[in-house]
Amino acid sequence: MPRRRLQLRVLHPSAPLGTPPERGEAFEVEAPGLDGLRDRARSDLVRRGYQVRVVSFTPGGMAAYVEVPP
Repeated sequence: MPRRRLQLRVLHPSAPLGTPPERGEAFEVEAPGLDGLRDRARSDLVRRGYQVRVVSFTPGGMAAYVEVPP
């Protein structure tokens, strides 16, 4: 089963325009297949209370841009 490290980039809706995302926690995601990794990452992030903007693969693992609830 593929496993990747997922690095979060956290967006704060109340932050002024142009504010870069904050680097969030990183954790491991494991699932069958690459599509499974993306789906598992999304479900884990929603379960943690984030609104998911995008999950993508990077050369070193995965990255997700998420929003914290206001």
